Amino acid sequence: MPLAGYDVAVYVTESATGTITNEYMSEVDETWLGRPRYSVYEIADSDKRYLSTAEIPTFEKSDDGYVWDEIEEDDIAEIQYAGGRVVLKSPLTGAYYVRCASGKYYNSVRELLGANASKLSLKTNTVDVTTFKSEAVTYYPTLTDISFTVDAYVISENSPSQQEFLDGVVGERMIAILYLSETDDMRLEGYVRMEGQDINIEAKDVVRGSLTFVSDGKMYIHK
Repeated sequence: MPLAGYDVAVYVTESATGTITNEYMSEVDETWLGRPRYSVYEIADSDKRYLSTAEIPTFEKSDDGYVWDEIEEDDIAEIQYAGGRVVLKSPLTGAYYVRCASGKYYNSVRELLGANASKLSLKTNTVDVTTFKSEAVTYYPTLTDISFTVDAYVISENSPSQQEFLDGVVGERMIAILYLSETDDMRLEGYVRMEGQDINIEAKDVVRGSLTFVSDGKMYIHK
């Protein structure tokens, strides 16, 4: 059944970062993407899920919650900085605890002007995630290149002008969340940067600006 996109959210990440110390992570079921259970974990605190790429986070596991062992780099398939997830090459068991032992996260995030998506363009790269005893080859889709356009507008005369607002975010890393399905929270999520703008001025209408964004690293399918 086709999916109808219903919302897009864009947030500006300011340069300030906070420090992560032993942050609990919860297991995410991504069997719908061909990943085995207990191989994907997400930072439980939603305010700390957007990690800075300036520092590589470290992760730990424990089978009792008291004694923790580092998850070695060779055991990690991927760190999803936008979304605060770690993907393990081999699954753990349901008895294990996982935490983000160290790292940096963006602790100052503000929402862009109210917007709605008007055009989305993406290039898809698929990664083979076939497991032993599989009856067919399984691929995991990762979005390596994406651009999209949103329509934003100045809310009132008392608000900062659109140009003043845009001047303040040029060059800033942003978080883009493009919701694909309302019922199960399916979304594309990742870091982006603003590429360009077009301002439309028409009689009997508010001043509207079309903003174009390009991906800054991978974007992921989450839910």
